[in-house]
Amino acid sequence: MRFYFPGSHIEAGSTVSVRPGGEGPDPTDCIVEFGDGVTVRGHYQFLADRSIVLDIPRREAKAVSATNMSRWQLKLGSSDKWTVASSV
Repeated sequence: MRFYFPGSHIEAGSTVSVRPGGEGPDPTDCIVEFGDGVTVRGHYQFLADRSIVLDIPRREAKAVSATNMSRWQLKLGSSDKWTVASSV
């Protein structure tokens, strides 16, 4: 999957474009792109309520590890647009 955030940071209420592609060896791998040109690898998971949990490295992190990841829940709205529901 590919996730595109038009801004430079994620916050509750932000919109996000979700598209196929970007998978790595792990099927939960994804590409996360920001409007300022920053691109990072992340992981995603679909939940039973059809929302998505997205784990990405914190922007200030020098290396990817479980302790420097941020986790966000994305929900599909009534107008078929994905939005950031909350940090989890």
